[in-house]
Amino acid sequence: MEWIGPVDTGISAMRRGDLGINLQEVANSASKFGLRGVVHALREELRSQQIGVTVINPDNVGTPEVLADLAADNLLSAEAIPLTDLLSILDCILSLSRATCLKEIGVPAMLGKGD
Repeated sequence: MEWIGPVDTGISAMRRGDLGINLQEVANSASKFGLRGVVHALREELRSQQIGVTVINPDNVGTPEVLADLAADNLLSAEAIPLTDLLSILDCILSLSRATCLKEIGVPAMLGKGD
């Protein structure tokens, strides 16, 4: 097997629960900060191997299920992030050199609720 070097890791978490988002999401807020703690510890553990760990915090992602839910609530599909945009973000993270680590990325939908 050929060694291809370290691979970056991306972890996704919803934007609900972020500070400044005007939604009553107590459980999401608690789990969000727990996830950030785990990711920080993992990032520090893997730093010597030059493996980056990035948290991606997207709003609703435009999967068929989410788009159907939005349509059922008479909301616009623009309230969700296109899945292709999220995949482009992942491609960007994976294309960075070993000298760079993106710690956290917030990805709000332009017409979504929150900030």
